[in-house]
Amino acid sequence: RTALFPGITFTAAPSTITAQARDQVINNLLVKFTKDSAPAESDLAEMRALYDELKPSVTNNAAGTSGLMVATCAAALGSAKTVLVY
Repeated sequence: RTALFPGITFTAAPSTITAQARDQVINNLLVKFTKDSAPAESDLAEMRALYDELKPSVTNNAAGTSGLMVATCAAALGSAKTVLVY
């Protein structure tokens, strides 16, 4: 979990997640799911936008952090880039 979600404290609220941690998570997910060692900036931007849409909809507690990470994984797996790779 730490390798895929660096900088994420699952016992803390989502409001504690920094933009740098968000970007690391998104990059790690895209690398893992697409097997592309350097995701395109357009793919990263799309995932950042989805993450930023999801973040306000989760509760601001530890459960919200877990939920946000699950939703971010689902968004990455359901992205066109991932679907086309597999």
